[in-house]
Amino acid sequence: MRLTRGTLITLLAALAASVVASSFAQTEDKTPKQEPQIACILCPTVTVSCQETGLVGQLITFTANIAGGDPNVTPTFKWTVPDFNIMSGEDTSEMNVGTPAQGGKMVATVEIGGYPRECSMTASCTTLVVVDPSLRKVGEYIGLVRDDEKAQLFNFAGELENEAAAWGYLLCYGGRRSAANEAQRRCERARNYLSTTRGIAADRLAMVDAGFREEPTVELWVVPPGVSPPQATPTVDPQEVRPPPPPPRKVRRGRS
Repeated sequence: MRLTRGTLITLLAALAASVVASSFAQTEDKTPKQEPQIACILCPTVTVSCQETGLVGQLITFTANIAGGDPNVTPTFKWTVPDFNIMSGEDTSEMNVGTPAQGGKMVATVEIGGYPRECSMTASCTTLVVVDPSLRKVGEYIGLVRDDEKAQLFNFAGELENEAAAWGYLLCYGGRRSAANEAQRRCERARNYLSTTRGIAADRLAMVDAGFREEPTVELWVVPPGVSPPQATPTVDPQEVRPPPPPPRKVRRGRS
């Protein structure tokens, strides 16, 4: 069948249009697809600043600090301080807490609101509240009088109970006529009484073998946090120390 010139031109035009359409469709298929956008969460850094130590009778200030995050967020503040009374600023960035008479460890925690739940928005700070910031000797007993020892240790335990953040130091001296390791034994006896009978935690009690004096002596010191411990003050040279003579042996009398 012979095609007329007009028919041939029509067929060629249709073929060209089909090729162009196919090429355009392939071009559309190669266009990269857009990935879904993930929202960016801006979380701030939260810290709390406070003083390391404070005194009984003074207000202790805690301050919440927020760095970074969404600048359009208006943060909220919620403070908690177990066992202590919040005096002001419970829902602000700065809070003041009252101190009890016996002192102790004060831990304040702030929870920040207004930011996405994915953000970690709590922080804490600790202040040790002391009764007296100075090192002080609160007792001493000399010799081997047990009643005096017990009375002094009873009062010493009371001082430590009133100042829960402080350490108790036992400076124990042997005497000029002491048996070997007598100072250490006296320290251990005192610490055992304080921890088992009076309930003072053993890790708050430091024992020091302080050397020798004329008579066996134990000094009792209260040491607040951050204060240097007491120094031993022996008065007898160890080379001059002599053990006590052995007790006389009892002679059994035979039956007559």
